[in-house]
Amino acid sequence: MTGGTRHENTAAGVPAPGIAGPPRYYAEVEGKFVRWHGRDSVEVVVRSTATGAAVARVPNPAIAGAAKALPLSVAAGPDGRTFYAIYANYGRVPGDLWIYRFRITASGTATRPAAINGGTIAGQDSLGNVGGFVVSPDGSRLAVAVASVHDGSSQSTVASEILVVDLRTGVRSTWRGGMGRDGQTFGIEDLSWTGDGESLAYLGAWCPPDGISYGIYGDFVCSSLGSRHQPPKAEGHDVVREIHLMPGGGTLNSGRVLRPPSRSSGPLPVLIDPDGRELITMVPSPSAAHAFEVVKTSIATGRVVSVLGSVSPVYPLFGGEYLAVDRTGGYVLVWRAGNATNGLALHGWVHGGRYHSLAPAFPLSYPGGLYQMTW
Repeated sequence: MTGGTRHENTAAGVPAPGIAGPPRYYAEVEGKFVRWHGRDSVEVVVRSTATGAAVARVPNPAIAGAAKALPLSVAAGPDGRTFYAIYANYGRVPGDLWIYRFRITASGTATRPAAINGGTIAGQDSLGNVGGFVVSPDGSRLAVAVASVHDGSSQSTVASEILVVDLRTGVRSTWRGGMGRDGQTFGIEDLSWTGDGESLAYLGAWCPPDGISYGIYGDFVCSSLGSRHQPPKAEGHDVVREIHLMPGGGTLNSGRVLRPPSRSSGPLPVLIDPDGRELITMVPSPSAAHAFEVVKTSIATGRVVSVLGSVSPVYPLFGGEYLAVDRTGGYVLVWRAGNATNGLALHGWVHGGRYHSLAPAFPLSYPGGLYQMTW
């Protein structure tokens, strides 16, 4: 117990039938990628929130031109049964990314993944450039942050543009550019929708090209300035902005600033609450060392307005944590890679001031441990 916050197991934390609660299912990318040893084993698994049991294991699709297509990221549709996964041709850089859709049927099994219209994304680094992957609140569009092959100052390992795909027609709109700084590369780290589906919010950071490296999920890491996995070391390196969506796309600086360039909170994830008035993020706990709180902060004032849950102990707090919010904004998945030996792993959700742990999906070990969650 930390700061008066009680830690519960999932079975105790899920409300009884008929009472509003968290989504019934969550999906995650599970497994290991150890391509330099040739022992890759990665799959998408859908699990029950109530029990943690695997409802379905989704077979990796056979994709023409891909020697070994493995999942990199997964996103959830608003019905709680439709999911999307990004697959990459591991070992081939640059290469394509492919987006597939599958559903959980009434009987609890998964349909075979099917490619979506407009879902092939060329010129990508399969390990380093997905900076967000989310479905619109009405399920009609999908947004993904990937590398820009049109910007010569970008690197294939950095997500520097946002693609919005119409899931009916396959037509894509693109937001890129407008965030340049001399001698630095701009990368996108988090992506989230407003509840009305009219806007996207993103967390981005500037980094010297020689400071870029990979995160645990292959995401953008600025080891020089501190982005995701390192403490920040320079002023003004990260920013949270909103872009208002329109046909054809636009520039990344076309919308309002939700949180100005900041040094203090750059390594931690930031999502917009569906109501569009608050941000969901993490802050160090004021009442316990090496603990943090998942909170909502006011966009207007920057102040904490509610605490969704506390997690402790987590040492060190160095930005390896990740969040995924449900459609109501009230239930937030929180996870962090680790293992039983180092005690750093997190795998659960927060709501109403409480943290509810989910049973470990598998023993995570290094090198190459991987999981990524959504609901």
